[in-house]
Amino acid sequence: DARDRVLKAIERLGWHPNAVARSMRTATTRTIGCIVPDIRNPLFAGIVKGAEEVLSDRGYTLMVGSSDEKPLQDRKLINLFLQRRTDGLLLAPTDDMDPQTQADIRDIGVPTVLMERGLPTNLDSVASDQSNGIQSAVNYLFWLGHERIALVTGSRRNRAGRERPRGFLRAFETAGRRVEPALLRLESFSADYAY
Repeated sequence: DARDRVLKAIERLGWHPNAVARSMRTATTRTIGCIVPDIRNPLFAGIVKGAEEVLSDRGYTLMVGSSDEKPLQDRKLINLFLQRRTDGLLLAPTDDMDPQTQADIRDIGVPTVLMERGLPTNLDSVASDQSNGIQSAVNYLFWLGHERIALVTGSRRNRAGRERPRGFLRAFETAGRRVEPALLRLESFSADYAY
């Protein structure tokens, strides 16, 4: 009976719980931080959309930060999300070889999942098979009869930028073909650079 009266009063008054007060009592914010190098990248846009849907269904909010492919911005966003007491992080740091970024990630202290990155940590990670994927794509282009194939991809300062050229070169080597060095562009994942 008391529960029904409280629920009716809540409805009549339009009352909503205070998330800040609740987070102080439970020591959780029901918030997950997500840091990606460039939100315009279709890969990361899709990951963010999927994560947001799953988290929302479970009562969490996703906060997204884009580092604009700058390691210093990655570190600033990590600290910002930790200051805001996020309950966990999804991370795709721009430079997974940067010693300071590695140190910051090692010391995070909240559940963290790395996305498409290869850091020397014991954190959970989700990654696609970049090397074999590119090799399969190049083999398909060979099968279609293409001769001059270019690879435009990001810096070798992260896992994808290291693995894609490896698969690309392996496809050429396996096919007994020569790679034209001018057709390897390994500096940025941005659409502007690719153009």
